[in-house]
Amino acid sequence: MAKPRIFVSSTYYDLRHVRDNLQEFINGMGYEHVLFELGDIFFKPVENVD
Repeated sequence: MAKPRIFVSSTYYDLRHVRDNLQEFINGMGYEHVLFELGDIFFKPVENVD
C-alpha cells in the first residue's frame, strides 16, 4: 500500500525553518512529504505551463 503524500505549500525563504519542521513531522507520522526545494515538484522556469 502506498504512503499518503502531503504537499507543503508556503513561501520558502521566510518559512524555511517551519518547512524543515513540517518535513520531519510528516516523515515521523509515516507519510511522504512533497516539497519543491527537494526536487519533489517538476518545474522548468524556462518553459510555459499553458
